[in-house]
Amino acid sequence: MTASDHSEQYDAMHQGMKLFWHSPSEDYYFYKIKDNIARFFIKEIQSKKNISVLDVGCGLGMDILMLNRKANRTDITFTGIDVSPVAIKTAQAACLQLGISNCNFRVADFSSENLENRAEQSSAGPSRTEFGSGFDIVLASEVIEHMADVKASLLKLRSFLKKDGALILSTPNENHFLKQLSKAVPKKIISAFRNEQKWLHMRRYWQDQAESTHVSVQTPSQLKKALAETGFINIELRRGGVLFGGPWLDKRPFLFSLAIMLDALLPKSIGYFGSDVIIKANSPD
Repeated sequence: MTASDHSEQYDAMHQGMKLFWHSPSEDYYFYKIKDNIARFFIKEIQSKKNISVLDVGCGLGMDILMLNRKANRTDITFTGIDVSPVAIKTAQAACLQLGISNCNFRVADFSSENLENRAEQSSAGPSRTEFGSGFDIVLASEVIEHMADVKASLLKLRSFLKKDGALILSTPNENHFLKQLSKAVPKKIISAFRNEQKWLHMRRYWQDQAESTHVSVQTPSQLKKALAETGFINIELRRGGVLFGGPWLDKRPFLFSLAIMLDALLPKSIGYFGSDVIIKANSPD
């Protein structure tokens, strides 16, 4: 798939995001991811000043806006990049509307573009941030699974970090129990239900995802090993919610409530119960 194909695909996705967020159980799934990202972020900035943050695959800028609000500090500068012009335009407009001046956005594909240059000045603020070994924190939420070469992508993400900088990422968990159960289901049965609306929320767990852009879904142990082999240290892992959610789960409030209760009772370690993996790792001194 070309960079242009990716851009068109993600433009279409972001144009339909307002429909996507009408599911309470999907909202909860993403809340669990964002909450863990925020916990890692707040812990990382406590002992630092004049912090620069790069969000790779920033989408509509929601993570940047959330972390900016939670940090509530004037010495943090955020830069977001994404392949979707629609997403970047939306993020810039949100910053303008909210009067936020420390967040900048630009269209870029980190997997194919040379980012060793200055970010374009955006209407969201005057700050200009240097790419390449210049950021205290790099975010990559729901990005790494779209990259064919995970190690090469991790090395590139590390190249954006200062010494002792932190990478915070989230990605689907290949070890999730529903994904493991799906491996026991014959492909003929899966195919029979692929186009049924009520089963669409299960697509992320199906073993046959030829149409999906998720080309490198990893287990927690694979991710930890890849991070270590690419030079990261102080690797910490947390899990996301028990279930992904969707219309099918929204119509079954008892099961949705059970999933929330299990989230509270189960350990925060990854195992088979986290639908996503949230990771913090540091670049060495």
